[in-house]
Amino acid sequence: MALSPNIIYAALAANRFSGIFPFPGWNYDLLSTGIANGVYTWIVNPSNVTLSGITSGGTGAGSVNGLLSAVPNSDLLYRALSAAGVAGSLSLSLSMAVTIGIVTAIQMNGQYVGVSAGVGLGSDISKVIQANPVTLIAGLIESLSATLGRGPALSLMATGLGNGISQLILTVTGAGSVLATGPVGTPGTGTSVSTIL
Repeated sequence: MALSPNIIYAALAANRFSGIFPFPGWNYDLLSTGIANGVYTWIVNPSNVTLSGITSGGTGAGSVNGLLSAVPNSDLLYRALSAAGVAGSLSLSLSMAVTIGIVTAIQMNGQYVGVSAGVGLGSDISKVIQANPVTLIAGLIESLSATLGRGPALSLMATGLGNGISQLILTVTGAGSVLATGPVGTPGTGTSVSTIL
């Protein structure tokens, strides 16, 4: 199953108690909905997030399909929120909840697809090499405004979340297979370019 706003939201909601201070209230649900919508729209757009990989197997051309994994480093999100002016013990808990939620969604449902040059049948190992924070921040401002309404701290929150989540997504790696789209030759290596589903 690929990512969706509902999958990301469910993972964020399930991890509302991950930090020192839990988020049991309705506002966290609204925040989670806004984050899920903003992150999903951003992460599946190839101009925002791209993976690059190494393929090996029979030479030729092929299509890549694989599963994703990520590193749950909440410090990335906490530092980004602090740099944006959203600091304190609640931001530490928010960093934990959002990081674990997004990583859980990726670990459980993250998939990627792409094309392989040089290898037509074999395996692929990929890594996210581009995660544009500017477009994520803009998307989060829009999606959080829709769920929470505009407030004086909204742009600070969106900036911190956008910078931190984009850094978190740069830890995403993938492993998958290459399926031939034409004839397959002798063993060799190649490269792949993929996007997240």
